[in-house]
Amino acid sequence: MKNIPQLFEYVKCKIDFVNFLEVYIGCTIKKMGGNGFSCKCPFSDHKDSKASFNVSYKEEDGVWLYNCFGCNSGGTIIDFCKKYYGLETSMESLELLANKYNLDEEKTLNFKPRKRTNWKKKLELAHILTASQCRKLLEKDYNKHSVWIADYYRQLNKALESNDIQSVENIGFKALKRMKNV
Repeated sequence: MKNIPQLFEYVKCKIDFVNFLEVYIGCTIKKMGGNGFSCKCPFSDHKDSKASFNVSYKEEDGVWLYNCFGCNSGGTIIDFCKKYYGLETSMESLELLANKYNLDEEKTLNFKPRKRTNWKKKLELAHILTASQCRKLLEKDYNKHSVWIADYYRQLNKALESNDIQSVENIGFKALKRMKNV
C-alpha cells in the first residue's frame, strides 16, 4: 500500500466505532446525549459493574474517539484494536481493520479528512474547564476534596506538559463527575 496515512485517516473517520463494538466485540451499546454512546468496558483487564466506556463522534474533527473512565484508556478505533487484541503496532491495528472492512487503496483514494481542530487551543480550553471544576469542588468543601484535587492537579500538569489532551479531558470529566456526586 502506498497511501498508508490516508488509510489511517479513513479508518479513524469512516468506520462506525459503535457498530464495530456491537458486531465484532459484542458490546451492548446505550445511546447518550448528542453523538455519545456508552457500554461496559470491553477490556479484559477492567471489569465494569456500570458503563464507564464512552464512544463519541467528534463532529469538529470528523473522527470517532473512545474514553474509559474506569481504566483511563482512550483514543481512536486504531488505539482500541491495538489494546483489545494485544497488537504491537498501530499498523497491525490498521491491517486488522482493513481486513475486517475489506478496505484497500482504491476505496480510500478520494477520501479527504476534515481539517483538524487547533489542538493547542483545545488543550487550553480543556485545562480551563478542568481547573474550573476543581475550583468549584474546593469551594463546596475544601477539607473533603483538597487531597483529591492536589493529586489531580499533579496528573493535570503532567498531561499538560506532554500535550496529552485525552488525559486532560479525562481529569476534567472525573472532576465533573465528582461535582455531580457532591
